[in-house]
Amino acid sequence: RGVNIRSEMGVTVRRDLTDLWQAPVLENWSIGPCTVPCLLGQVQGHPALDDHRLIRTSEVWAIAPEFGYARTLSRLYRLGEQAEMN
Repeated sequence: RGVNIRSEMGVTVRRDLTDLWQAPVLENWSIGPCTVPCLLGQVQGHPALDDHRLIRTSEVWAIAPEFGYARTLSRLYRLGEQAEMN
């Protein structure tokens, strides 16, 4: 019998329960801070944020500026002009 697990890219994959039982055990765990890459910029067309608002995205999972997109933990973004690096 399998279990549906959401993959990192938001695609549902089917895994066997054996995988879970064979995974390492993490004892005495807690959630702690972690520095991860994110994007900064002015957003347009976000369903929950006002246009032109300066935001910091969730963790970047994939970025392809040459194709005009980035995938973060929470959503897909189209990339406009890149900020100038000083």
